Amino acid sequence: TAVTPDKPLVLLHRAPGRIFNLVTPLLERHVSEGRGDRLALRERGRAVSYRGLQELSHRAGNALRQVGVEPEQRVAILLPDCVDFVAVFLGALAIGAVPIPLNALAPPDELAYFLEDSRARALVTTPELFASALAVRAGPTLLKAVFVAGDPAECTADLDVRSLAAALAGASPELDVFPTFVDEPC
Repeated sequence: TAVTPDKPLVLLHRAPGRIFNLVTPLLERHVSEGRGDRLALRERGRAVSYRGLQELSHRAGNALRQVGVEPEQRVAILLPDCVDFVAVFLGALAIGAVPIPLNALAPPDELAYFLEDSRARALVTTPELFASALAVRAGPTLLKAVFVAGDPAECTADLDVRSLAAALAGASPELDVFPTFVDEPC
């Protein structure tokens, strides 16, 4: 259904029922309601439609699942503002995980605190921010994988470090949105 002046987009003030995943009103509905080809994001000359963002988000969700991220587990996102940030955030929501955006300007001790306190199972970052994120580790971590938006060869750690681009390329663009409940943190 097209949005026109006489047919405005209606946003619900409450979830329509007990089952509600935030990715549905943020992304999925735009594709299902016929707005898939409309512009969703623009980044340095790159334009991404809602359908393109849905595909990237589904790939991100599937890549997170492939490393063992489960519903209600945390996914730390330490990226600058970019399409990958949005895709990973929405992909985490789509699988029922909880995205944890981290401040790229935070000092290493604060990043270490947030990673430990959130009990994140995955971290998505850049080679430049990788060292800051893992510089101050007090002990064992719950991280199952680190996805690097850039060259993962620049990142060494005793963790499963993967290329975000390769993970997205190898993951399916098909994903059934996890049926979270209205009172869940994701």
